[in-house]
Amino acid sequence: MAVFFDILLNIIAPIFVIMALGFGMNKLFRLDMPTLSRVTFYIFTPVVNFLLILRSSLSTGDVLLVGGFALAQQAVLFALAWALFSLKPMRDKRTVMTLSVIQYNAGNYGIPLVMLFFGEAVISVNSMVMMAQAIVLFTVGMLLMSPTGSNLRDGLTRLVRLPVLHSIWLGFLVRYLLMRFPALELPAAVQVPLDRVGEAYIAVALFTLGAELARTTIRKNFWLAMVPVMMRLIIGPLVTVALIQFFPLDPTIRSVLVAMSGLPIAVNIYLIATEFNHDAELASVMIFWTTLLSAVTLPVVLALVR
Repeated sequence: MAVFFDILLNIIAPIFVIMALGFGMNKLFRLDMPTLSRVTFYIFTPVVNFLLILRSSLSTGDVLLVGGFALAQQAVLFALAWALFSLKPMRDKRTVMTLSVIQYNAGNYGIPLVMLFFGEAVISVNSMVMMAQAIVLFTVGMLLMSPTGSNLRDGLTRLVRLPVLHSIWLGFLVRYLLMRFPALELPAAVQVPLDRVGEAYIAVALFTLGAELARTTIRKNFWLAMVPVMMRLIIGPLVTVALIQFFPLDPTIRSVLVAMSGLPIAVNIYLIATEFNHDAELASVMIFWTTLLSAVTLPVVLALVR
């Protein structure tokens, strides 16, 4: 119990304080959310991924194993969720509900969590999970949201244009070059701005997430939303613990992946649901409640992996 409260006060509480600032500011001043979200998504997140890959101690083998695990994890959760949500009361909403179970917030929430709890050395785990999730969301996800060939092509085009994706491969390329040629180093005109943006990431990402949640109407679809919410926060970690036994990963990396499996639903589910006019209101309710309830469930998961 002491470990639970230690994690709650020292890891989870600081995260929610910053989110509460974003929530309150958007309630008071109606912030320009599209701009704020784009700044976070197109500048801060790619920069922090690039930097943390450079500083990562993970081997190439571990990186590939993490990527393979993230895809397998989504496949197993997808099969379970799709089967459950195909039952008559939930069938009409099964696409957005299924995607909400397999896509968790490895960026705005996950990166700050891992940095605070595990340190920067294993943050490349987040990067690989984010890349695997983006591949699934912008291919399978977009196909399910609007099942036509043209929209699948649109999804692939969006995937290629994602700055997060390019920051990952570029980070590994630069890391290889710096290790291969020790005399090389990034010039100060590049390194210093990158460092300053990276230092601001945690606050900006959590503030943005809190501001996004301020737009949610939380009373509608409450009981319907609770099914995928519980699957994301409880079944997700249980499936991860079982599946990870088949992957020869370092114990620390395993702990990171199990901890991340208890993260709330990714905001990207709301964004893609809004774009395709596909149960966006339900998506926002699910994101709100998983984020709120993760304040209780995540300390339990973190205590178990500590």
